[in-house]
Amino acid sequence: MQRGVAARFDGLPFIGESLQYFSAQPLEGILPFIAKRMARYGPIFRTSLVGQPVVMCTDEEVNQYIFQQEGKIFQAWYTESALRITGEQGLLAHAGNSHKYLRDLVLNVVGPQRLKRELLHEMDTVTRKHLSLWTASHEVDVKIATETMAFELAAKKLVGFEEGKASELRENYKHFKDALISFPLYIPGTAFHRALQGRERAMRMIRSAIDERRSNSSNGHDFLDELMREIEDEETIMTQGIAEDMLFLLVFAAFETTSTAITLALHFLHQHPNVLQQLKVYPSIFIYHCFIILVVVACCFTCI
Repeated sequence: MQRGVAARFDGLPFIGESLQYFSAQPLEGILPFIAKRMARYGPIFRTSLVGQPVVMCTDEEVNQYIFQQEGKIFQAWYTESALRITGEQGLLAHAGNSHKYLRDLVLNVVGPQRLKRELLHEMDTVTRKHLSLWTASHEVDVKIATETMAFELAAKKLVGFEEGKASELRENYKHFKDALISFPLYIPGTAFHRALQGRERAMRMIRSAIDERRSNSSNGHDFLDELMREIEDEETIMTQGIAEDMLFLLVFAAFETTSTAITLALHFLHQHPNVLQQLKVYPSIFIYHCFIILVVVACCFTCI
């Protein structure tokens, strides 16, 4: 191996090592695909996934440097499938100043002042409602239950959808995650095809919400209001197309990251009963507040 060049094994033409990569996806820990190649090639190696050449880096210091230099000597890159599914004008398609502008818009919604003034109270209300529903069930699938809870809140605060409309919108995101890293082949039966079909339906709902908000000039006190003001401001880069793609991606990111964080937290508590016993010493209201904080943190990390 030459100095400064990552070790490489690309696998089969076009397919690369995609089959090996997708063959095992454990809940926690390093993927077997990555662990085997780390042992063989070291912390940095080249491969090929879903038709794209990829360099994988597991070195903590190098990764930190890459993140620090993003927008300077490194630029974020996403698979073709991810860009097509999230939208050609969405957050993933922007870099540099335009990405910073869009990110700051989102942070205005979940910033400290907004959290204190609005979001914490609404999160508390939604969480109490869903926890009450859980207690009435003999068995709860935590991932699905927290997805439902987080999606309801995300759809409300981002697009202004109430529970019924939020449930309808959520149906369109079923295959979204599986298609982000996939072959971008629009063939019926593939995850990519199902995800794009869902995207089209979701975009119609989002577009309708924007048109309705524009026609009646109502104030929903949500992120859509912020976007509408930016669209009308001729000095910004915001367009309706960018707004639609932003809303589509943020709804997914908000509920997926939150539900994953909560599910993993409960999973680790189950694995470490001694920690669970220590938590039981504290008043239940304290544990509940910790749960709310976890939801808030997950929502905030969505925007970073």
